[in-house]
Amino acid sequence: MEENDDGSYSSPCRCGGEYVITNAHLQSGQSMVCCTTCTLSIRVLYAVFHPDKLDAAQTEKSQAVKEFHAISEAWNVLSNSELKSKYDKGITGLYFTWENDSALNLKWLNGSYSSPCRCGGEYVITNAHLQSGQSMVCCTTCTLSIRVLYAVVSEEEDS
Repeated sequence: MEENDDGSYSSPCRCGGEYVITNAHLQSGQSMVCCTTCTLSIRVLYAVFHPDKLDAAQTEKSQAVKEFHAISEAWNVLSNSELKSKYDKGITGLYFTWENDSALNLKWLNGSYSSPCRCGGEYVITNAHLQSGQSMVCCTTCTLSIRVLYAVVSEEEDS
């Protein structure tokens, strides 16, 4: 992997063309980059951090190797539905903790809205989320998310 003067990275393709990875690709989270000549593509993060693609003179090689292993581990977890489910449950536990599960307010459950996701999970949003202005909802099973569009109706308009 070779760094260009403009801060982009390039790597040769087997067709003779090259893959060019710009800072815009990295910042946007784009995961694939196509060759400038043919239709072959590579995963951006693998290309940037793969130990075989780094120059031997790079001082950040050990850090890049750590990043590559972290990316590989993340890919292994996210590509395995059982491991991903465990990971998602752990993450959900970090953000949504209950002091006492038995004290869960049933009205709160009735005040939620859900819609099925194509993976079999569901999107769930509560009145509290809507009142706070939250409009993005993640699936309970996969990494997909949706934006909920809604209009606030006053009690006078409702009757």
